[in-house]
Amino acid sequence: MTPGRLSVYPAAQFRTEVLRLGVARLDQNSPPLDEGQSGRPVQASLRRAISTAYYAIFHSLARIAADLIVGTDRNEAWHRAHRALEHGSAKNACLNQEAMLKFPPEIREFAFAFATLQTARQRADYSLEDRYCQLEANAAINVALDAIRALKKVGIKDRRRFVAHVLFKRRASQEATMNQKSVEKRIVKLRRVAERAFKARFSRIKIVRIDVKPGYDHDGDPVVDVNFVCDGDYSQLTGRALNKLQAEIVSKTWRNPEHGLGLGFPLLHYFDKDDFEEPDAAAA
Repeated sequence: MTPGRLSVYPAAQFRTEVLRLGVARLDQNSPPLDEGQSGRPVQASLRRAISTAYYAIFHSLARIAADLIVGTDRNEAWHRAHRALEHGSAKNACLNQEAMLKFPPEIREFAFAFATLQTARQRADYSLEDRYCQLEANAAINVALDAIRALKKVGIKDRRRFVAHVLFKRRASQEATMNQKSVEKRIVKLRRVAERAFKARFSRIKIVRIDVKPGYDHDGDPVVDVNFVCDGDYSQLTGRALNKLQAEIVSKTWRNPEHGLGLGFPLLHYFDKDDFEEPDAAAA
């Protein structure tokens, strides 16, 4: 492996690390990432890695919720509590910034990762036109692992409050309205905010370009894809650092009353310059 470069964990190694962190339900029969003729993982393997990263963080939260509500005995009540966590409502709870500000930074980090990885998983599973590379899959894995670790560091009272928040509150996600007349200016401003935040954190990584594309996620909620095409030393891209980058860009461009751009929830993607394909080329 080239020094400073990240490679995607084989599925078996990823499963082992996640199980060590306390996640009970992952696909035990997942084979290692398959490689194509170029020696790079094929798209199906990269999609599976991103999907697995989300389910790792989802089942980690479900297990913590069941343990706090019922106890650690794996009885019928525990399994009912484990199944009570719903994907959509949990994501909406994690995106409720007013409520999330009442929690410690570690829980906010977990919530950002949960919401981001859920949308990434939906796209990996259902949007066949999207293309993935090793860097993005590895970033998803790092974000999941670091978020799980962060949540486990929080005291039991705060974890219990967070579990109650994601299980019992049913608040629809805020609809972001898109003003077509000013959307280009908003995209320019978001790109500027994203570039400054990225450069401030990752001094050894060169930004080749930043693409911004508004759209909708699988649930029909407004989102905006922010694609970082990079070159350099990727050892800086830890899950914690990526979560902090996501949190800063969200706070400055999404629901902040002063800076909100009305483009939808920003989703960050990372590509090595050699792996990035132009949208038209990927569709060809």
